[in-house]
Amino acid sequence: PASATALTSPSEYALILLGMTCEIALFAGAFASIGWVAPSYFHPIVMLFFGIVVTQFFWNWEMGFVTYLHHFHPDVAWHREVDAPRAAERQLISTVHVKFPMGFNWGLFNILEHTAHHIDPEIPLYRLAKAQAALKAAFPGQVTQTRFSLSTVWRTFAVCKIWDPDGRRWRGYP
Repeated sequence: PASATALTSPSEYALILLGMTCEIALFAGAFASIGWVAPSYFHPIVMLFFGIVVTQFFWNWEMGFVTYLHHFHPDVAWHREVDAPRAAERQLISTVHVKFPMGFNWGLFNILEHTAHHIDPEIPLYRLAKAQAALKAAFPGQVTQTRFSLSTVWRTFAVCKIWDPDGRRWRGYP
């Protein structure tokens, strides 16, 4: 429901404003340290641009990229509603577990343990790694897993363009 994701208290608004302020300060400091802007020239418009526009661009690009990696893979089939397996099974077999280099997942609070997250979104982030390991042990061979590399990303981009539900395979553009 919409109310589940809505902000409910002034403290949540305060945390968002604090986060935006920190982003602005980080970008301003970073650009000043490499000489792109003079430290005394932190005009509010420039700060808002880097604190909101630039950070939103990078956030949206990153989330789009990670979402693509977790939901598109040459070995993962998509399903029509009429022939789809049950919801839990569909999440198990159609969500890709992408193994990123050491520390990257920890920095993102284990959200990259994505199959377990899809099976039960209420699992706390600090328990996702154990839940992912338990899924792989309980359903051997059913969890699609790939190690992140540029070659696997390019292969996925090359293969996963259009899903053909009748042929149950990925096709290229017509």
